[in-house]
Amino acid sequence: MKPPCPPASIALQVCRVAALSAATALASHATVATGQTVFAAGAATNSGLVETCPPQPKRLRLPKNTSKTTGLMVTIDTRWSEGYGYRPVRFEVTSPVPSTTDRTLQLRFRAHDWRLSRQDAGAAEKTIVLPAGQTSIETTLAVPKLFTWYFVSWEVIVDGVKDKALSREPEKFTQHPTFDFDAFVMLRPTRRGSSGVAGLSNALGLMQRMTQFGRAEGGFGGLTLALVEKPLPEDWLLYTSLDVVCMSADELMAAAEDHPAAFDALRRWVRTGGALWVEQTDRGFEKAAEVSELLGLGAGPRFALPEDAEGPLADNPEWRWRQYYWRDPSQGIDYSDAAIEAELNNRNRRGRLSSSGKFAQAEMGFGAVAVFERNWQRGSGSQSWQRDAFAGYWARRAWTQRHGMSPDAANADFSNFLVPGVGLAPVTEFQVLITLFVLVTGPLSFWVLSRRQRTHLMVLTVPITAAVLTAGLVAYALLADGFGVRARARSVTLLDQAAGEQTTWSRRCYYAGMAPRGGLAMPTDTAAYPILPGWNDFDALGTSFRGRSVRWGGGVQQLGRGWLPSRESTQMLTLQSAPTESRIDFLRRGDGLAATNRLGADAELLIVLDDRGGVWLDREVPQESRVTLTKSDALAASNAVRTLVTENLPAPPAGFEAASANPLLDQQIRRRRRQLRREIGVDYAAIAVGDNLLNQVLERLTGLYGSPPLALPPRSYVAITLQNCQTPLGLDDVDQQGGFHVTIGKW
Repeated sequence: MKPPCPPASIALQVCRVAALSAATALASHATVATGQTVFAAGAATNSGLVETCPPQPKRLRLPKNTSKTTGLMVTIDTRWSEGYGYRPVRFEVTSPVPSTTDRTLQLRFRAHDWRLSRQDAGAAEKTIVLPAGQTSIETTLAVPKLFTWYFVSWEVIVDGVKDKALSREPEKFTQHPTFDFDAFVMLRPTRRGSSGVAGLSNALGLMQRMTQFGRAEGGFGGLTLALVEKPLPEDWLLYTSLDVVCMSADELMAAAEDHPAAFDALRRWVRTGGALWVEQTDRGFEKAAEVSELLGLGAGPRFALPEDAEGPLADNPEWRWRQYYWRDPSQGIDYSDAAIEAELNNRNRRGRLSSSGKFAQAEMGFGAVAVFERNWQRGSGSQSWQRDAFAGYWARRAWTQRHGMSPDAANADFSNFLVPGVGLAPVTEFQVLITLFVLVTGPLSFWVLSRRQRTHLMVLTVPITAAVLTAGLVAYALLADGFGVRARARSVTLLDQAAGEQTTWSRRCYYAGMAPRGGLAMPTDTAAYPILPGWNDFDALGTSFRGRSVRWGGGVQQLGRGWLPSRESTQMLTLQSAPTESRIDFLRRGDGLAATNRLGADAELLIVLDDRGGVWLDREVPQESRVTLTKSDALAASNAVRTLVTENLPAPPAGFEAASANPLLDQQIRRRRRQLRREIGVDYAAIAVGDNLLNQVLERLTGLYGSPPLALPPRSYVAITLQNCQTPLGLDDVDQQGGFHVTIGKW
């Protein structure tokens, strides 16, 4: 969704004149307001060099002096990217004198849409303790940003009593919410006291090209830059609103040594689909090997590159060349990996691969790592079609593209992944009951009452029979769907057994006969985003603005109000990057190979690629049991995987296509959609969830669209289960139906 941008004002034109200095000030200066809320305007340039829209909020300190009730002060910092994802809201609580006892503080932060009448559309809360003898405590509250924040409010509850001096009622968060959620968001960490511009010379050059292309051609949407002066976050969820993190090779290595927790969080975010751009300090790609070793690129599960693929380092085959201009505009531009690979290899063999435009790229889980030369963007790559190639290539990793959704827009693929057999109207039962009603209240009732000469009682028998049959229909619908929770999940897990790490993308659908008290208890290392149905076209308020709350504490992320309502199909996309003990143990027995399934669920299919070039296959491998695998070949194994994947593709329920093919219904939907778009901006997401990275991995694995199937390196395996075994569903007692889970592991 793209909220409408207001017309340019005189003040905005003045900001554009001094854009670079304003961006520098944004990175290096933090204004502290006392006693009142202050939000700063953003800056932009005529060439689109720097965008900060909507205007970045600044720090807030409350109150001007200490609270008369509790004697405390609170500083709140909400500065970060405005994209979808988990946004860090930093609280610092200070006391002039050390506390004599432990003080419990409950922090509640609420975000509101443009209609304050709906109260808090998004909320998060957390409880912390200010220990006795201390004067301050800091904490970061991860708040899911699922829509444009127009107003924000918060409460600080000290020892069970709300402190009004430290709390705020809803106030305007941004003056002009004009952020483009299709933009490509970059984070370039800077050091305190530095201007931020010198270290960004390369990144700003990149951004200038991309934003100029986006504004001139309208095909990329622009690039938004977030400059921060604090260390990188130590929670990978706080990176989720970004698309790329740009650092020099030296800065990356320093972060690994000096800030291991932040570096680990960065690694986990890249594995879940983020992009890391590494600048070089010198010409050449000699540091790519160090980056590869630092990030462990060659150790984890990945797809094997073609045999003729060429890269900068012979000893690190995970790297391959990329270049943002690779063919003449008259031939068109093909963004597929195969087309890029073939063209770059051809250019390199003919000595026509320009060093000014190429960069090295390696896969890291679902994400990517790119290494650039110091001045790689200079040279002849200034024509619009060349920028088109580069921007189009990286546009595939923008937030909405890689997730296949917008959390505040209806998704066209919602109806193809419902829990089987629940939430459906009892049409057949209604037809049977209405037939019985007609027969009983009509001829049968008249015949019985006329024989007893009491036909006047039909004025009572008709409504009584109608009430009984109606109650029976309602009772049947309630009992048929039950009162428990049913779930359907589809996931892809990349499992690195040597490192004990897993990265999982999971699409889930829940149906609760009665919503559980407390909602869903998800791990703290899991990101959750709602997938909205398309039938909100008929909702006057728009289901995209349903309020959702998150409570942090006790080692869990409690998804409360709004996430799992009763008697309604609810879907979400979850991403998890976490340590794991799941694995499959392998044992050589002469020329044979045995496997022990420790994934936590029975495997319907297990395919193993050993270190001798052999392919092994077995079906129905029970958990915690050892089986001797059967020697197979690549063709049979790829056919087995492709068959299982195609048989379990998401599909809408029977009869859904016929309903959607109704021309009158389509016309009504389009009319309602236009009305909602005019009123509140509700619209379908630009892409569907079926296009996200989860499905792209399955397509590469099976070779459904031309890529070679099972293109995995030696000592890899593929395990397919029908029960969820890697990521918790949030409830202890849940009935799993129609699940499909693929684990790609490296042993």
